[in-house]
Formats: sequence, structure tokens, C-alpha cells
Amino acid sequence: GAVRLCGDTTGQFRLHCTSEVALQEIESSQRLEQLEAEFPFQGYIADTALRGITLSQLQKINKFAAENCRAWTDTSPYSMVCGLRLSMLLLNLYHLDAWLILPATKK
Repeated sequence: GAVRLCGDTTGQFRLHCTSEVALQEIESSQRLEQLEAEFPFQGYIADTALRGITLSQLQKINKFAAENCRAWTDTSPYSMVCGLRLSMLLLNLYHLDAWLILPATKK
């Protein structure tokens, strides 16, 4: 994503994220194919209370994130690190939601 330094009326400056490029990357057919291969659809669970994951599934997500997060950027315009490349030190559930959970469960 592109980042620019923006000032506000109080004289404060912060990075402003323009995430069009990141959003295109998130939704690219290559990324969706990668996610489908890594996390194949195993069925729909209607009752949200039954949609938990196992420890081994969580470990698989952690491994996938560790191997791929350096290619991801923060896409939230409200984040202090918006537009910057991610690492396992910065990675949080919002990033996983944008880069892994939503795209993997889009169908």
C-alpha cells in the first residue's frame, strides 16, 4: 500500500494509508488460490457456537502467517502502522482478518 504523511489542524502528523494496492493484492486470484490450497473448504457450520478451531488448526494459521506476513501490509486507515509491511511482532487479529480469514472464507 501507499503511505503519505498527513498533518491535521492541531499540527499533529501521522501516516495515512491508501490501501487500494493492498486490497487488490488481498483479492488477487493468485492469493485466493494459495488460501484455497492451504485451507480447503470443509463444510459450513450453521451454529456459530460450534465454529471453534482446534489447536492444530491454530498452529497451521500461525505457521502460514509467519511464512507470509512479511508480504502483507497494514490496511487500516486508523492504524499507526498503516501501509507498512507486517511482521509477526506487529501482526494482530485485524491483519489476519484482512489477509487470511475474510479472503479464505469469501466463497
